Amino acid sequence: LVLGLLIAGGVHATKSVVVRPAVTATTGGAGNIPVSVAEDLTSTIISILSVVVPVIIACILILITSWVIYRLWVRARKTVNS
Repeated sequence: LVLGLLIAGGVHATKSVVVRPAVTATTGGAGNIPVSVAEDLTSTIISILSVVVPVIIACILILITSWVIYRLWVRARKTVNS
């Protein structure tokens, strides 16, 4: 969650310091609305991904760990039965 805040804040700082003055100067202000929407959409997507991606990775790690434990358990049972 903190990472999403930092990334969104970084996107906002970039747009207000670098991008916005350049867009305003080159388009006479007409390009500000589409650029603002695109930047806000980007920061929203990145914020959502910063929450969702760690959860997906945790689920994958749990599945891999469960599979490894299962394989070790099956191998241990085979050696006991042999």
